[in-house]
Amino acid sequence: MGDVLVNGGQLGFSFREQRNPLPMQYLGSKARISSWILGEIRRTFPGVTTFVDAFSGTGVVALAASRDGYAVVANDTQEYSYLLLRALLTCPRDGLLELAGEVEVLERELLASGRTGAHGLLEMEQSFLDGRMADWRAYRKFCQSTPLVDGSPSITAELREANEWNLFIKYYANTYFGVRQCLEIDTIREHSSALDADLRDALLGATISAMSFTVSSTTHLAQYLKPTTRENTAHLLTKRRMSIIREVVLRLRYLNQFPLPSKQAIVLNDDYETALADCKLGPATVMYADPPYFKEHYSRYYHVLDTFARYDYPELTYNSRLKRVTVGRYRKERYASPFGLKAKAPGAFQELFRFAHMRGFKLALSYASTSLVDGTTVEGLATESGYTVDRRSVSLVHSGQGQPRHREVSENLYLMELDGSHR
Repeated sequence: MGDVLVNGGQLGFSFREQRNPLPMQYLGSKARISSWILGEIRRTFPGVTTFVDAFSGTGVVALAASRDGYAVVANDTQEYSYLLLRALLTCPRDGLLELAGEVEVLERELLASGRTGAHGLLEMEQSFLDGRMADWRAYRKFCQSTPLVDGSPSITAELREANEWNLFIKYYANTYFGVRQCLEIDTIREHSSALDADLRDALLGATISAMSFTVSSTTHLAQYLKPTTRENTAHLLTKRRMSIIREVVLRLRYLNQFPLPSKQAIVLNDDYETALADCKLGPATVMYADPPYFKEHYSRYYHVLDTFARYDYPELTYNSRLKRVTVGRYRKERYASPFGLKAKAPGAFQELFRFAHMRGFKLALSYASTSLVDGTTVEGLATESGYTVDRRSVSLVHSGQGQPRHREVSENLYLMELDGSHR
């Protein structure tokens, strides 16, 4: 398998341990318990042959299901998730090694197209990265003075029309990524535009994975780290020395060696009802649902990945009180799931159960004990919809999202069979 199986640079993970060529740092990921989930589903529904992952996210459960021999249908509303799913489950592996070679030499193109004006920023950053400039306060001033677009309609429309492959250096330099890293991201995105759909999506999926580990943040992309002390500046510079190009090359090489599912997979990109409306799925289907479980929407935590996928020079949210772009530089247009709204979540579950029952699906629902809707309510809504419910649980410690606090959480798996009296 070559050197791609060793730990990924400074990332602290092993591709072999992950059993996933495109790992992600992701809130609510089921990577630690995917084997348990699949084991419980197989024991409870032994006749099932098709696995529908309706809120697939980073695809870890869909990937585990495909390894277990299921025919997989994976869906997610977020475009960055769709690209990851495509890369993992449906993009052919032909041409990936050649593509890795092309990406490896993209360093030569960092200042091409509309990125030529970043030459001075790149030189200044390099003086900090290689230690020639060691004053952390000078680095803080450099980051604070980095020119960024204000994300207003007139500016974004102008950038969109020009389309000079400079979105990240214009929007995010010295925020979520360093200067060189932003140039790498823009250069990769430009290179992807000349590829066929399969190679393009494989490259974009590999880049999204790399971005989640190299980002200047804690465990998500809702806020970025700032150089406020000598110690956290040293940590920030360590993150920004990481080459996104190198990490993408590693992922492409491993993806090349990672077989496609033995049964052809389907990948979709819409709300689950629209996505699955035309899928011909019978009673030997289990629908696995892992909907958002807390009030902060994933489109806020991963807005930068969504922008990378769409590359649309978005308008940014504005803080009218402070009269400036919000600190997180969020996209103005973001998806808000009803499962993440306390008032709407019970109704969203009713609709989910109604839909699954109407299609005759067995249903497996992942939903943590700390979620917006309590377990008794979830079971009651499922029963009212015509399901019998069996709850299984496993205890996990969830991170404090970068804060020095962790909490033990019961990860619940609700296994639902159609009640014979409702068939």
